[in-house]
Amino acid sequence: MRIAVAAAALVAAMLTAGCGGDARSAVERASTQPGSALRGVVRTPPLRVGDVVLPDESPTGRGEPFAMRARPGGLLLVYFGYTACPDICPTTLADIGAALRGLKTGRDRVEVAMVTFDPERDTGEVVTSFLDHFVEGGHALRTEDSEQLQAAESAFRVVARRVDEKDTYSFEHTAITYAVDDSGTVLVEWPFGTTWQDMRSDIELLIDRSSVSNDKETVP
Repeated sequence: MRIAVAAAALVAAMLTAGCGGDARSAVERASTQPGSALRGVVRTPPLRVGDVVLPDESPTGRGEPFAMRARPGGLLLVYFGYTACPDICPTTLADIGAALRGLKTGRDRVEVAMVTFDPERDTGEVVTSFLDHFVEGGHALRTEDSEQLQAAESAFRVVARRVDEKDTYSFEHTAITYAVDDSGTVLVEWPFGTTWQDMRSDIELLIDRSSVSNDKETVP
């Protein structure tokens, strides 16, 4: 039952626009792996995003290139969104923050990065401030190069469409959080609506797996 529900949730998150609307695009088949203890969706084959590089405009990043890879033995949580989003984006980041608070172990091994669809309004300072409401020390990834942003979206299979309104604009977009390891492999995807409890369970499991793997590598 969990496999069917998780796969359906992923497809819904890819087809349904965050912040109200409908962004239609071809969607790859994705499913959880039978027997997996992870509560999110495990794509087969997994996405490989380690070659994706975007400027990190957070205070610590100082505009330097940031590759979509976790630190050795760590985990990188990646989310695409924008700060003017009225509902999906703040809800997702609040869930990520709740998942990270109270982790049994390994909080220092988990990083969070947000890629903005909206560089026109979302300066590095704006994205950093937005992230800090939910997760301190996040990476504010921003580029004004539309081709560079499109390449990142394509690698993650993210769909985004600007919707012009009377006095402003919004975005219809994919609403998925990606957990990436130090090789740039997406280990699990959490569609919008995944509970912070399930996110935390998956994070703890992945950190434990990484610890066991590292221990094996250090045995002479």
